[in-house]
Amino acid sequence: MKKGYVIDRTLINGMCEQLYDFNIERGHSLDIAYDKIREMNVSSFRVWMHFGYIFDSYDKLNKTGVQYFHKLFKDLYDCGIRQIISMSHNWFLDYPPVKNRAVMYTPARDMSAGSEYKHFLEMYETSWHLAAKEFPEIEYWETGNELNHNVFLSPAGRLKNPDFPFFNHEEKAAVMTDMMFYASQGIKRANKETVTVMPGMAPAEALETGYMAQTLEYVYNNIKSGDFGSTDSDDFFETLCWHPYCPGGMPADEWKGYNDDIYKVAQRHGDNGKKVFLSEFGFSDIGSSETDAYLATAGTEKYITARESMPYIESIHAFRLFDDYSAFNWGGDYEKYFGFYRDVCEGCTIKARGAALRDLYNS
Repeated sequence: MKKGYVIDRTLINGMCEQLYDFNIERGHSLDIAYDKIREMNVSSFRVWMHFGYIFDSYDKLNKTGVQYFHKLFKDLYDCGIRQIISMSHNWFLDYPPVKNRAVMYTPARDMSAGSEYKHFLEMYETSWHLAAKEFPEIEYWETGNELNHNVFLSPAGRLKNPDFPFFNHEEKAAVMTDMMFYASQGIKRANKETVTVMPGMAPAEALETGYMAQTLEYVYNNIKSGDFGSTDSDDFFETLCWHPYCPGGMPADEWKGYNDDIYKVAQRHGDNGKKVFLSEFGFSDIGSSETDAYLATAGTEKYITARESMPYIESIHAFRLFDDYSAFNWGGDYEKYFGFYRDVCEGCTIKARGAALRDLYNS
C-alpha cells in the first residue's frame, strides 16, 4: 500500500513551532523547546525550513543554513520525535526587484514556452529537488503553506504596485496546482521514497464558509482536466493537509462536520483513504487567563474529537508551542498569544490549555 494511504494513529500527537525563528531571530536556546516537546509527548513535528534559510539563490544551497537544519532534525529525532514534516512557504523569482531573495509572489499563470511563469516553476522545481536531495532524513515534505490565501500567494505585479489586484480564488487554486506538481517532480527526482504533503489550506473566509472544500474542488478539477501535467493526484500530493482554525466556542461536532466536508471532496474524486495532516490548528487566548481557561476545555475538545472520531487524520499539529511577543508587530495580541507555553521572558510557564493538551497527549 502507498504510504499516503497508511495512517499511523500513534503519530496523532503533533506540534508545530518556528524553531529557527525562536532560536536565531529571537535568541532563545533550543534546549528550552526540546524540554517542552518531551514534556508534551509529541510524536510528529512540523518544521518551517524556508528556502530563504537554506538557499543563497534558487539553485545554490547555503552551507550554514543547511548545517543548522541537519543538526536541528537530529536533535528533534533525539527528543523522541518520530515524524518530521518540513515546509517552506517562500521561493525565488528571476525578477530584478527581488532576485536572490525569497518571496511569496508569482507571475500570472502562463504555461507557454519561455514565459516568466514557466521559468518560475522550473526554478521552483530545482529548489525542491536540491532540498530533498540534501535532507534524506526528511520523509515528509509539505510543499507550501496556505497557498489559497492572499497572505501566502500574491501576484508579482504587487511588488511594484500595491494596488495591483490579488488572484481570485480559482486563480490561486490554479497556481497552487502547478506549484504542487513541480515541487513533487523535484522531490521525487531526489528521493522516490519521500511523501509529498499538500500545502496546508487556510480557512481564508472562515471554516464554516466551505472555502477550503472549494479550494480542494478547484484543485481536483484542475488535475482532472489534464492541463496541469498529470491526471493522477499522487503526482501533486500524496497526503491531504489543511488548517481548520475556528472560533473557540464552535461545538466540536460542528467543527468535525466542516472537516468531514473537506474530506468528502477527496473521496468524491477517488482519494478515499488518503491520509490527512492538520498541519496547523490552535487558538489564541489574546493574553487573557480567562480565555485560556475556557479554551482548556472548549479548545481541547476538538483535539479529542480528532483522535476519537476522525480516522482519516494521521497527525494534528497543535499551533503553537510558545507565545511569540515579536508577532505582535504584524498580528497584534491575536498572533502573539497562540502558545501553549508563555514566552521565554515570562519563564515559559505552561498555560491552562497547554496543561490540558499535555495531559491528553500523555494519556
